[in-house]
Amino acid sequence: MDKRSALRSVSRRWWPELVVGLLAGFIFLGFLGSLELWGKREQRASAETLDTVENGHWLVAEIQGRPRLEKPPLPRWTTAMLMALTGWRDEWVVRLPCAFSALATVALVYVLGARIGGRGLALAAAMTLCTMWLFISELRQAGNDGPLGLCTTLALHAAWCRLHGTARTSLRAARKLEDDSPGPRSWALVFYLALGLGFLCKGPIILLLVGLTVVPYLAAIGRLGTGLRRLADGAGLLIFLSLALSWPVPVLLRDSNALGVWMMETGQKTGMLPITHQNRSVLGLALPVLVLPWPVAALTGMVLPLVRNRRVRVPWRPGAVWFPWCWAVGNLAMFSAWAVAKPNYYIPCLPGVALLVG
Repeated sequence: MDKRSALRSVSRRWWPELVVGLLAGFIFLGFLGSLELWGKREQRASAETLDTVENGHWLVAEIQGRPRLEKPPLPRWTTAMLMALTGWRDEWVVRLPCAFSALATVALVYVLGARIGGRGLALAAAMTLCTMWLFISELRQAGNDGPLGLCTTLALHAAWCRLHGTARTSLRAARKLEDDSPGPRSWALVFYLALGLGFLCKGPIILLLVGLTVVPYLAAIGRLGTGLRRLADGAGLLIFLSLALSWPVPVLLRDSNALGVWMMETGQKTGMLPITHQNRSVLGLALPVLVLPWPVAALTGMVLPLVRNRRVRVPWRPGAVWFPWCWAVGNLAMFSAWAVAKPNYYIPCLPGVALLVG
């Protein structure tokens, strides 16, 4: 077979993946700098990055002389390094880390979908995610939620591979989940690495996002003890701690007031502090808007696992559906209980919704 025939054979085999990849590239990279910075979050992110590059404030950025302690620095560092290396100060440079996070997240959802339910689920989930309006609008602008979503997806993908191995699933050859052999230990290390990077994106929220997915899922399939033992790793824990503490410890040594700022930020959002919020809204009630243009499919995917009906055929191994279900529904319940929960907080959970839609 000559090269042209081989290329034609590959293109016939993988053309759906090629279409999804090209679509995602156009959606998240196309005309990225055509709009000026908009919204307070994007303007603050840009101002912090410029302060980092121009004034050398890498540890804690400042805006008008006020230190910005509320958000961890990894997205800011990434954008600042791009600016320092290229010398460009354009809007598209500020947005590029989030755009690349979107592409990587779509790719991870495809791979995870293939491992859980086969190629059909993988393609449907990837296409669903890269056409969700909230996902598009948030990851085409600067912010911390896009990189956090990527780290969350990477951590959960690594957790699945450690718990169930790395083989792609075929429904015709599906085994019970409890019969799976664990994946290589390297996946446990990737799991903790992703947690540490996510901590540097937006703090300890990644521990809740991942924990409220993995722990209920393992309990649902009756493998809580075994699963947690597979994920436990001393070296991985050291990787996580070294990353997670690499910023807050130096900041605390420099400014003892930082701890109070972080506690206030957390307490206001979760409702742990006795502060009354006017016009409080429950995030779960906004779910149909959060998952546009797929509200019917998303709600169906969330309800079907609760319905016992043998006539309903789904592309899942028995019990596997609870993994994305806990990811999407469990975390939505958590955010709905918070005093302040904005739509962008749900970005790291949209990959779980996309898998349910698929």
